[in-house]
Amino acid sequence: MFCKHCGKEIDENSLFCSKCGKSLESKEKKEVGDKKKIDTSKIKDKVPNLNFEKFKNSFIKDFKNKKFLKEVLIHTGTAFIIGFLICLILSFSFLGDTNSSLDDMGKQLKEIAPTAEVKLNLNAIDVYNLALQNNFNINFDGTIGGVNDSAKLKFDFSFILLILIPLIGFLIAGFKRYKDITKTKDNIKLFLYSSILFSIVMSILSLITRKVLSISSHMFTKIDFSLKGGFSFFIGLIFIFLLTFIIQVILSLIIKKERLSDILDNKVKEEISAFTYIFKNGFIYSGIFLIIIWILGAVGLLNDNIKEVLREPRMLLFIPNMIIYIFLFLFGNPFNVVIGSEGINLNVFKVSGSGYIFSDLNTSYGLIVLNILIVIGMGSIIYKAIKKLSKENYFKHLIILSGIIAVINTSLAYIARFSIGISGNFETLEKVFDLVLGMGVPISTKGKMFLGTPIIFTFIMSFVFIFIMGVFRYYVGEKSKFLLFENFLEKNKKQVQIIGMILIIIVSIMSFKYGLPNDDSKGAFNKNQSSDYGNETNNYENESNKIIFDEDEIERIFFSKDDTYIIKTYEGLFYFDIDKNKIKELFNNDVLFLRQSYDKEKIALIYSKDSGDYLSVINLKGEELLNREITETLYTIKWSLDDKSILLVGDVHKLLNVSNEEVKTLKVPGNYICFKDDNTLIYNKDGMAYKHDLKTEENKPLNKKADWFIRSGDDIYLLNEKKENEGTTIKDSISNLSGDFNTEYDGIISYFGISNDKSVYYIQGYNNDEILIKAKKDKEYVNINNNIEKVLEFNPKKGQMLVRRKDTEDIFLKDIKNESITNITLDIMASLRLMEVGEE
Repeated sequence: MFCKHCGKEIDENSLFCSKCGKSLESKEKKEVGDKKKIDTSKIKDKVPNLNFEKFKNSFIKDFKNKKFLKEVLIHTGTAFIIGFLICLILSFSFLGDTNSSLDDMGKQLKEIAPTAEVKLNLNAIDVYNLALQNNFNINFDGTIGGVNDSAKLKFDFSFILLILIPLIGFLIAGFKRYKDITKTKDNIKLFLYSSILFSIVMSILSLITRKVLSISSHMFTKIDFSLKGGFSFFIGLIFIFLLTFIIQVILSLIIKKERLSDILDNKVKEEISAFTYIFKNGFIYSGIFLIIIWILGAVGLLNDNIKEVLREPRMLLFIPNMIIYIFLFLFGNPFNVVIGSEGINLNVFKVSGSGYIFSDLNTSYGLIVLNILIVIGMGSIIYKAIKKLSKENYFKHLIILSGIIAVINTSLAYIARFSIGISGNFETLEKVFDLVLGMGVPISTKGKMFLGTPIIFTFIMSFVFIFIMGVFRYYVGEKSKFLLFENFLEKNKKQVQIIGMILIIIVSIMSFKYGLPNDDSKGAFNKNQSSDYGNETNNYENESNKIIFDEDEIERIFFSKDDTYIIKTYEGLFYFDIDKNKIKELFNNDVLFLRQSYDKEKIALIYSKDSGDYLSVINLKGEELLNREITETLYTIKWSLDDKSILLVGDVHKLLNVSNEEVKTLKVPGNYICFKDDNTLIYNKDGMAYKHDLKTEENKPLNKKADWFIRSGDDIYLLNEKKENEGTTIKDSISNLSGDFNTEYDGIISYFGISNDKSVYYIQGYNNDEILIKAKKDKEYVNINNNIEKVLEFNPKKGQMLVRRKDTEDIFLKDIKNESITNITLDIMASLRLMEVGEE
């Protein structure tokens, strides 16, 4: 037979020419074959979608199967109840003090605004949501001081150890099924339905337990706002489902001694095998490294500050979080601690830190060497796992494996992170704390906090790291020289591991012991460093009588005696003599609240320690005259006019004798208490003023209206609100008990002060944020123009005030009579510089 195309002789049964390769099939046969083809395009749409139909029928069938539904309900209900009981025990054990503090705060707010709605207490459902790693969001919206504001906070609270709660619940609920002869693959449908039901129930319960704080009051300042908080519903719905489903699958695989590849498609069997190897050995490696660092740190071979931290028993609770952070770091992912605009960044090739956490870490080369060492160790684990991938379609397998690792690592980074995100304007909340509670609490829009591994970066870095190791194995791993090196390492595996651990220990000691400053050094981990938002300098250092603090650390300044001042920073109190250019430390702790005696010789202050809150009284030499733990709920403290006693205003009002510390409980049924004289108190009840005799303990009405009142100078001033029909305050009126002063203000008064000779008075209030200052001229009060933003302190004896001016954070002394203004902040900083160089 000859080819009809090229003419060469070929086998007579051939369909193709062996020489030219062309087909020998006849045209007629093709045409006949073509005629037999059927056009199915018109009937394609009429063919049912078999996959959807199969899913729908299966879904309907499952819900008609009462036995299966009963099994799902019992399984889910048992897991939920067991977990809830654990959370209930934890809530009773650990939330008591927190809820007590929230109750106290609620009572204080009720005093300010009786109609306030306060639902802030934590319960077992909240603990359960935290155990399921659900996000907590807070929304603030409303008006403070006449300014409309809104803000949103998002809390990602990570406490991995709490995952034990749902894990124990599902372990007990499904233990019998986990132990039976069925395979995990046979129980997937049960796990799926129970996870859906569990997530729906938890998400609905989270709606019921939402937190609310709603206040409407014009007593001190115009406040109309609501703060609502709760766990994420839709995100929680998805995340709780995924978490509980994964927990059940993992429990089943472990108890049944199966592999993940047994329930997945055989097409990705190699990838799953490699992933399991990386995951298991990576976490073992992370745990070993954590144990090494923990032991070295606890025995004192590392930095002194690390020793103190690791010896703290509570740190043991965060071991699961730490292992995850180390595991993610092994893939080259950075670990970040960010507070405000400062923090720490640990990366493979870079270690940096700035601000109050570390002064300077950019030269810590030992840590960089340590980082490279531990990542090389993880690289060897990944390389060995990648060898499980076959050469056929190698890069396809490699991409799938890289994707699986990247997704899992990203999920771990999301679960283990701790972050507080703030959006919107939060400056008005500072006004609430400052004006209503009388405390200067720093709240900053830069108050972002983050601890963990960046989410997006984790995905990219994990994928790239695995892929690069795979490329290395493909192009280098088969070369003879590398194979000899690999065989050498495999034969001496134990010796190599021991040498690696010794290197890690040596480099760790050198890095932490000598690469980081200790407590007695300037900079890193300094106990005296500021905890304020984003400040880069130490708050103060007291070495050789030299005191250093940055001007941004000055929180407030108060008048003291004889033209001296008290400086309050976020870490303590200082005495400033402006004439002598001298500053000395009075108190070394974060003062929450202070009140000076009338003679300005003593300071009563409240400060906090780990064991609780304390009331202390010191003199201007810094000597402690009294110190006692606060066991009662306090709203404020006030000195008696003779400076011998302190009035403790709280749920129960008490009088504390400073000299002998005797405490007397007062039978005063009202609020807004102040001293009229040494033996008489004035208080408010139902909008009327009353007096209480400290000797006879009798209460008598004064027949004067008073929504609240304040002592300024030698007299007491009554403040009253005038409301419109809708209940909105339009005017505040001020009058004194002596009856020789009476005025009105178009708006809401927050602070009022008047000099002893009544030649000067000021009103700080809310009428377009106005601060009104008046001085007597020809027996009439006239307005004094000013650009004052806030009055911090008023001196009734001299008619002077300490103020903040607009567009500056400095504090100024304003003398109304002399019409002079002095920058006190500059005087303080100049005195500090003179003290540094030893000049007076």
